[in-house]
Amino acid sequence: MSGRDVLRGLAAGRVAVGAGLIAVPAFVGGRWVGPDASSPGTQVLGRALGVRDLVLGLGTLEADRRGESLRTWLAAGVIADSVDLVATAAAGESIPAQGRWATVAVAGAAAITGLVLLQGAE
Repeated sequence: MSGRDVLRGLAAGRVAVGAGLIAVPAFVGGRWVGPDASSPGTQVLGRALGVRDLVLGLGTLEADRRGESLRTWLAAGVIADSVDLVATAAAGESIPAQGRWATVAVAGAAAITGLVLLQGAE
């Protein structure tokens, strides 16, 4: 698997998560933050977060398609994933353990992957 394949997979995953949060924030967010995800206020935040990930993923894919620099898109993704990791870990036991640890693992892996890809990006 090439670095481009990893980049495209990371970006496509971001698009999928973003679209899911926009379409069904209570379901997707419920896996992360628990029953509070069904409240209207939390759904607003879930959709806003979904738009963030959708834009980051689509922007990365489009820059790759055009042969443009990916550095800014990758750096933005690393920052977003790092904030997700830290915010989730800081929430501690106020959110379900399964969602907390899954998010820490996925966000951490995405941030590390983004950092590795950033090293080789033009």
